[in-house]
Amino acid sequence: MNKKSNGQFRWIYAHAKKNTFLMVFMSLIVLATSAITVYVAQFLRRFVDVATGQTDRAFSYYLFGTLILLAVSGIFIYILSVCKARLFGQIEGRLRDKVIKNIFTRNFIDIQSFHSGEMNVLLSDDIAEVSRYFPTLINGLLRNVALSLMAIGMMFFLSWHTSIVILLAMPMLMIIMNLFSPLLQKASRRLKEEEEDNRKYMQESVGNILLFKAYAMVGRILATNKKLYGKKYKSQIALAKVEGISTFANMVMGSGMFIIILGVGALLVQNGVTTVGVLVAMLTLIGNATSPLSTLSEYITQMAKSNASAERLRAK
Repeated sequence: MNKKSNGQFRWIYAHAKKNTFLMVFMSLIVLATSAITVYVAQFLRRFVDVATGQTDRAFSYYLFGTLILLAVSGIFIYILSVCKARLFGQIEGRLRDKVIKNIFTRNFIDIQSFHSGEMNVLLSDDIAEVSRYFPTLINGLLRNVALSLMAIGMMFFLSWHTSIVILLAMPMLMIIMNLFSPLLQKASRRLKEEEEDNRKYMQESVGNILLFKAYAMVGRILATNKKLYGKKYKSQIALAKVEGISTFANMVMGSGMFIIILGVGALLVQNGVTTVGVLVAMLTLIGNATSPLSTLSEYITQMAKSNASAERLRAK
């Protein structure tokens, strides 16, 4: 995190500080939900063990345990959804009051310089983007990273042989993530800047429409607008390309690990080192370990947008 992003984080946290307890509570719920999701793989393993005669427990025992876990997980997800909405709403309300107070404490000349469109963007879009920062950080980034790490830990618990082979491929995935994350942030920031330039120019054009019409400057206005929108369009395409390549690379890595588990797991089952139940559980866990990583780019992009909006709000 560079100094500029660190400054935005401190500013956003200053407005979310009153919700520290709520954010900690949400983090604990996220960790508990991730742990339950991973532990369900153990019950899937036992279902197969019952079918293959690898355990003396009754099928109903594991079925009852799975239902309890799913019920608890559902309760946690419900609580997390309510907490997320509450966190977003409270930060949004606090920021809205702050921005309005800052504007009305300015002198008349400064207040007169504000466009109504600019005010609407500040009090709606930008504040909403900043308010999404911590909900995205907790319910998105933390949840996915925790789920991935817990799944890897469970995989080692079930079969360290297969897990070591998979672990050798994980650094490649991390390299890919570290390679595309800065590119995603840069492309997202660039697009936000182009959108801001377009918005400001359209506000100026609408505000002086009578003057432009009187001097027959419509053609010039359209040409400038086309040029600005062309830059925005290129930024949109650039961001889409980076997101597409990043998502595809993560998908390829996930498929590769799936194939590794099938290949190595089949050999281990054939040699009596592990069971079919463990192999089924590993197949479930690899999805828990890799799928969250494929969506990290979306959360990183959202947080970059929040930082860009925070920068504009700080300037006001």
